[in-house]
Amino acid sequence: MQEVRYLRKIRSKSLILPNLLPLKIPGFLKENVNEVTNVLSFENYDLNEWFLQFTNDVESKIGKEYFPVMRMSDGEYAFLLGEKFPYFSYPYNIFSYLQQCISIFKSKYIYKKSFNAATLPNVSSGNYKLDEIDEQRKNIVEKIREISLKGVLALHLTYPMKPFQEHYHYPLKKWFTKNGIKLTNENYYPFYFVYALLRGPSKNRILENKNVLILHSAKGEKRNKIIELLYKENVSNVIWHEISHNRSMFDKIDLKENYFEADIAFIGAGVGKFNIFAQLEDLKIPCIDIGFVFEVWYNENNKWLRPFMVNDDE
Repeated sequence: MQEVRYLRKIRSKSLILPNLLPLKIPGFLKENVNEVTNVLSFENYDLNEWFLQFTNDVESKIGKEYFPVMRMSDGEYAFLLGEKFPYFSYPYNIFSYLQQCISIFKSKYIYKKSFNAATLPNVSSGNYKLDEIDEQRKNIVEKIREISLKGVLALHLTYPMKPFQEHYHYPLKKWFTKNGIKLTNENYYPFYFVYALLRGPSKNRILENKNVLILHSAKGEKRNKIIELLYKENVSNVIWHEISHNRSMFDKIDLKENYFEADIAFIGAGVGKFNIFAQLEDLKIPCIDIGFVFEVWYNENNKWLRPFMVNDDE
């Protein structure tokens, strides 16, 4: 294990990869200056080189090859594994910790017939009955396995100052092993690389002069503002496919003729996104799950709500 400076206890059980690196992404060196955040990795990478490798992987396949990039964080982990009680560690406030535990207890044992997740208040990322999820288990595993074989699982395997999702790390490892999903140096990149790709200095390599396919539930003013922002980023054309706002696990996509003109696809489909990826392979383009980036494209003020949304120039 690489020697890394951190300011709180990290449970060894959660260290499911051999290296722990400071998460310093080029273009975002000022934003988290007072917070030491670390990320798990297979290799003792230079973060500049690792992020450049990810950027090159995406760019090299634009308009040429199916390359799914699916992020997974606490919402996806809870969806797959069931909600888990968090670890307690300084500087966690004991009252907020207990409040979170009570909320999870209610969800697991009192209101246990449904799964609900949200990107922001009033922005749902999934609303499913638990028996619906159980009926889809085999299908979910197969589709996530396909993504791991053909593209990237951008996993949230990080250690911010306040514990967030690390209590899911070990159960996730067990779930992968049980279901024959092999995490490797080729199919794993950090969750926040996706945000940095589209919010940092490399974004022009991905957006400029590209025909972009959007799969998202936004309508009206929100849709118009997202499209307007993309044109400000000098994309050539925006093709919009509207999906359901909280039931994408069951969406069926008709690939229209103009969809095949797209160079790259961006997806905001909540926890049911694995189903969307599976239907886009024939387009032979990178398909990237960008989630919260859509909320920043819609409302610039949202960039302050998550890490790696405000680059050094801003």
